[in-house]
Amino acid sequence: MIVSMRRQTAILLAVLLALVGLAGSPAGTQQGDLSPVTAIVSLTGSASATALRGVRVVSELPSFGMVVVTGTADALRSLRGRAGVRGVTPDYQLAPTAKDASPGSGSLFAGDHLNGLVATDGAGAGVTVAVVDTGISDTPALNRASGRLHDGINTSGIASFADGYGHGTFMANLVAGGRAPGSGSHTLGVAPAASVVNVKVAGSTGNTSLVQVLAAFSWIDYFADRIDIVEFAYSGARPGAAYGPDPLTDAIERMRASGILSVVSSGNVSGQLGDPGFDPYALTVGAADVRPGTGREVAGFSGYGNVYGVVKPDVVASGVGLLSLLPVDSLVAAQNPQSLQPNGLYRGSGTSHASAITAGLAATVLQRFPDATPGDVKATLRSTARNISGTGSGQGLVSVPEQLYRADGDQRRNAGTGEEDLDQAAWLANSWLDGAWLEDTAASWSAASWSAASWSAASWSAGSWSAASWSAASWSAASWSAASWSAASWSAASWSARSWS
Repeated sequence: MIVSMRRQTAILLAVLLALVGLAGSPAGTQQGDLSPVTAIVSLTGSASATALRGVRVVSELPSFGMVVVTGTADALRSLRGRAGVRGVTPDYQLAPTAKDASPGSGSLFAGDHLNGLVATDGAGAGVTVAVVDTGISDTPALNRASGRLHDGINTSGIASFADGYGHGTFMANLVAGGRAPGSGSHTLGVAPAASVVNVKVAGSTGNTSLVQVLAAFSWIDYFADRIDIVEFAYSGARPGAAYGPDPLTDAIERMRASGILSVVSSGNVSGQLGDPGFDPYALTVGAADVRPGTGREVAGFSGYGNVYGVVKPDVVASGVGLLSLLPVDSLVAAQNPQSLQPNGLYRGSGTSHASAITAGLAATVLQRFPDATPGDVKATLRSTARNISGTGSGQGLVSVPEQLYRADGDQRRNAGTGEEDLDQAAWLANSWLDGAWLEDTAASWSAASWSAASWSAASWSAGSWSAASWSAASWSAASWSAASWSAASWSAASWSARSWS
């Protein structure tokens, strides 16, 4: 199975990277008023990237029906309405949904507000969660030597899979961290027996882009038979006030169709929903303050809204004063020295933390009900949530379910997911894919937002893949050097049959 996965990875990366132009020079300036900039072109099912004249094709994401291109704003505008083109979306930035260390007193472990068989040594066993974030550094609670942390793909532009920012490490340990010095009898994560795949999309600044995230999601979708849950605690904002489909929500929905549950944060702006948190088909999570003495209420910063009949977030989870671990040399640790607690753990808040806890809880549901679909898990967590005070609570505070709720039960499709109330026509009417708002954002595009250097060999870490995975025929010397691959990360010990059964 390890050999098969390596061959599949070779095929996938050949598709994703063959057109990236690793051996070529950055795109030159084209005629027009603007320098070349980057956009996502969404294609119809029968369309081919070869028909996109006037722009340079950088890469293809075939499973999502998308193409990454560069061109002037005029050239990109000219694609709108062309046969085979669903729409054009400029690249944009996404930021993690963690806040600075929260003021006040009182700290919690991830499982403190949950009852049942969670945050115990065997919780989450056999389930794999992809943490799409700033990378993951080894900690005493979750490390590569344990066989539970695996490096997957790195689209950040930084060679190392380690976490220079800190956000990814903190979240991964809330999902699946075990015991650590300072945690006593507590595990840091809700599902400390689950496996975690490190999907790195951001470097030491913490910020990433739509293109980097879509490339990572495409990789995850390809390995849908190996990955059960995606935890994504990032948020982007759309230019207009209305919510509607875009390439990011499209990717979330396509992964769900492949059998992967996406657990995403609602964002940290009260009264608003971040992207992709507003997607009706994601499991969107807001933050609650359940520290002792607080009265158990929705956190004041937690995002919420109504998406054409679908109330978001779906649920809330503990998101204030959570204890976890940070790399000591990370930017978050350096900028928030007050978050370091006397027990050696760090304290943080945000809808990021709530989404990580819920992803861990979802892993324990799949452990107990391995045939559950993403819709089943979503319906179950919504149906078993408990009442909590405050605006933006969704269905309530997550709890440990005692039974599984089938989303397609009683002849009702998506029953219990909240999606059955979606005004599909209104949702589609506000689609980003029509590109109608492109003129309003063209001025903000710049060549600096994306360049060929971002897709250089440095973008794909040398620790990612085993040299033994590739035959000489797979890659020419011009397109990829032998130095790009390491035998350590994809060794038999790292990807054992036990981990990926």
